[in-house]
Amino acid sequence: MKVRIALAIAAVLVVSTAATTVPRWLQPPQPTDEPEKKDEAEAAESTTVTLDEQKLASLELRVEPASVQPLQVLHVVPGRLRYDETRHIDIRAAANGILTEVRVTPGDHVGPGQVLGILSSPEVGTARTEVHHSHENWELATKKHNWEREIGANVAALIDGLKSRVPANELEKRFRGKTLGKSRDVLISAYSRYLLAEQLSKRAESTGRSVLPETTLAERQAERRSAEAALEAACEQSAFDAAREVRVAEIEAGDALRRLNIAQEQLTLLLGYSPDTVPMEETQGDRLSRVEIRAPFAGTIEERNFASAERVKTSDTIFVLADTRALWAAADVREQDWRALNLAAGQQVNVEVPALAGRKIEARVRYLGRQVAAETNSVPLIAEFANTDGQLRPGLFVRVSIPFGTPKKVLAVPADAIVSHEGTKFVFVRTGPATFHRTDVTTGLQTDDRVEITGGLVAGTPVVVRGAAVLKAELLLPTIKKED
Repeated sequence: MKVRIALAIAAVLVVSTAATTVPRWLQPPQPTDEPEKKDEAEAAESTTVTLDEQKLASLELRVEPASVQPLQVLHVVPGRLRYDETRHIDIRAAANGILTEVRVTPGDHVGPGQVLGILSSPEVGTARTEVHHSHENWELATKKHNWEREIGANVAALIDGLKSRVPANELEKRFRGKTLGKSRDVLISAYSRYLLAEQLSKRAESTGRSVLPETTLAERQAERRSAEAALEAACEQSAFDAAREVRVAEIEAGDALRRLNIAQEQLTLLLGYSPDTVPMEETQGDRLSRVEIRAPFAGTIEERNFASAERVKTSDTIFVLADTRALWAAADVREQDWRALNLAAGQQVNVEVPALAGRKIEARVRYLGRQVAAETNSVPLIAEFANTDGQLRPGLFVRVSIPFGTPKKVLAVPADAIVSHEGTKFVFVRTGPATFHRTDVTTGLQTDDRVEITGGLVAGTPVVVRGAAVLKAELLLPTIKKED
């Protein structure tokens, strides 16, 4: 009986203990007295980042006011880097020969006029000989022309003296040592005969008809007139002959000069880009066939296709020379990009090089093609830019940003100021010296470095434009810790 009573008491104690230790999750919810301000404070903390002085100084944040500025619609098209065609050349052999010496290799930087190689060409030797021969003929023709001009001037002066009836001894002194050619004998002889006839006629007239017969007097006068006519004819003929010889010599000199120019042009064509280094007095020997192949401008040897002692033929490309300090970005403007056809020479376009970590280059439009290619239904766009560091090489793939239409003024911020989380874009607005508030925004037009803000901001709002990603991490860090 005592045992039963003890068990009953123990059961009662267990039930009463269990009743006092019911889990809290089984208990009905209890009303709370916390104010709604706690929720507002938590919401404010979830959108605001406050930094201490040390962290603020280490982040080096930059803040700029949102501003209204012009933005341009851009369309990115693929392209390739190319040589500047005005500074890229195939140095070809202009004549058959043997390449006796090669002085450069691909990658060498050369200066203008530097000797790249030596070519021995019999054709060049023949051309040099023709130049020398033509030059000698021209010199001879020039001397003849000058001689005939001197004769013409002297004959004209002599004729003036004859017409002025200068005494014979005076004319002899005046023209002694001067070049008169065959006109000297013709004119002096005719003048002497005229002077003799005139002297006899004057003596007959002074003697008178009472001494000389009438017929003799008439004969002396006739002889004077005949001698005077002969002198006049000799003067006219000599003047004509002198002028004709001058003209003939002038024509011959001009013809000799033209032949010399033709020979020199032929030699220049055979020499290619090199000046003639053989002196004019050299008319024989091995030097006549020697051609120094020289660089027409400063640049880099891109290719070398022959070695020493190899035979080359006309138009064989021996070297490829290029000046890569300036390159071209070539892209195709297709139908969907037709709005870019109003691009003008000199207008700026942006070129991105993916191979160099997205390096961006400012290029200037050189020209936009006029003809649409039937194969691609596009027109070529060529933009030029400086390649001063030499890192860019022809053939690299690039992306060219083509501007469409005219820029429009919009409220915009730098692209680095925009961050996003869970599909929402936002910026950080500075609200205090070390306090930054998350502000959700809506965006519109976007370029490589600027983004249009269509909602959420007003002009003049101080926005973090550098370091926004770090502030985003600071903002989300408490949330990540709670989840962990």
